[in-house]
Amino acid sequence: MPGSWRKDPKDGARHIIDELKLADQVAFGKTKLFIKEPMTLVQLEDAREKMIPVLATKIQACVPVVPLPPLSSRNRRRLLPCFNHHHSIGALEDDAGWPCCPRRLLRYLVLP
Repeated sequence: MPGSWRKDPKDGARHIIDELKLADQVAFGKTKLFIKEPMTLVQLEDAREKMIPVLATKIQACVPVVPLPPLSSRNRRRLLPCFNHHHSIGALEDDAGWPCCPRRLLRYLVLP
């Protein structure tokens, strides 16, 4: 479970690597983490992707929810140009997402 890390960032990286049992697949430099196998990078990205919703939920829990007053038709008209290039709110969600896997790593990617 993620928490707030108040120690040295290198110790934090080492903690993550130990939790994922990848210690034998990486080497630590002074300022960089060297990854020996391409699959290790894929495993790190998968672990990161799984944790993003958990972290987003924690952040949302800390931010108070303040209901906004309903938009007047005048304010609605002002906001409309911001969304003109999208056909619907669903289109906004489709545009947001993670970038594709780098082409060099695609051959190592094993899909279920």
